[in-house]
Amino acid sequence: MEVKRYHRFSKKNRDPRFQDKDIGYARFIAQTGKDIPWHISRFHPNYKFTEAEPTPIETLKMAEEIGKKHGLKYIHFGNVLL
Repeated sequence: MEVKRYHRFSKKNRDPRFQDKDIGYARFIAQTGKDIPWHISRFHPNYKFTEAEPTPIETLKMAEEIGKKHGLKYIHFGNVLL
């Protein structure tokens, strides 16, 4: 019998202009499964979109707290050295 395995995760590039979207996004992931990893990537200006500022580390930590309040177990940062 063949056994199929799936790896589910959610990745979000954190644009500092859209902070209010984290609550809805964390709620959606939690409703789908609290064991789904949430990868929050830091935005940094690159190529043709250079007029915006990089996402502050504090904003990533705020998104992490929102995820924890919704019961997410695995929250990871990307594009950042802590």
